[in-house]
Amino acid sequence: MWTDFGATQQYYPLLHTAFWVEHQLWGNAAAGYHLVNILLHGLSAVLLLRILRRLEIPGAAFAAALFALHPVHVESVAWISEQKNTLSLVFYLAAALAYLRFDEGRRRKDYLQASGLFVLGLLTKTVVATLPAALLVVFWWKRGRIAGRRDVAPWAPWF
Repeated sequence: MWTDFGATQQYYPLLHTAFWVEHQLWGNAAAGYHLVNILLHGLSAVLLLRILRRLEIPGAAFAAALFALHPVHVESVAWISEQKNTLSLVFYLAAALAYLRFDEGRRRKDYLQASGLFVLGLLTKTVVATLPAALLVVFWWKRGRIAGRRDVAPWAPWF
């Protein structure tokens, strides 16, 4: 599934590797897959809370709780086949958080971590490709402008 692009309907090798590992652990028992989706969704809510607090958004805890409990997420959390959503969101938010750390301190370690998480997210679901644009919007909103060298240049490899 990593080297044969036609092995699965969509090239999401990390997602299918996760399914393979889970199948090795609990076979066809749906409870294990469901538990993983619940844990991934919970982790996403925690990551969202950390991002909102880093951005100093008022009501960050309420927003994260609303995200965690909102019924719109039921399908992604309840259906085994939707694990691509819960898994990719963890990588998306973790990459965003790592990039926000990089933006504050400009440490190479944070940039490499953000880039690695971004790539892992892309190997889970291609919608993760929207992350650079989303963070540029956040920077524009917080700063009132986009600085090419500071804000756009680090994204070049990601685009």
